[in-house]
Amino acid sequence: MQYRLRIARDSALANIVIDTTLTDVTSYDLRRPLKPGAPMYWRVYATAATGATASTPRIGPLVVPAWATLTALADSGGNAVGDPQPTFTWTSPGVLSPPGPFSYDVRITRAATGVADSSRPACPR
Repeated sequence: MQYRLRIARDSALANIVIDTTLTDVTSYDLRRPLKPGAPMYWRVYATAATGATASTPRIGPLVVPAWATLTALADSGGNAVGDPQPTFTWTSPGVLSPPGPFSYDVRITRAATGVADSSRPACPR
């Protein structure tokens, strides 16, 4: 069985974001995140080895949630922070498994050198 997945930003599926063909699989992992807040529509087309075809109805609109929202940082404007251990908190959308729960990497870049610290702890949310 061959499947064609099309994801678009409009209900006519004209402004395509993803158009991919899959063989003998029934799931697809995004290779890049989709822009939060924008409506998305999708449809799957199937073709059997015999040539028979079928498709799902158009699904949507689905709105991609914000991946993470910063809720606290010593300087909420995003400027350099002098505190060596600033408070950094965020909210994350509730996502069931799969694909969640999300995990985040936090990277700290030193303003003086522009170099990121080598340790990047994974932060599950």
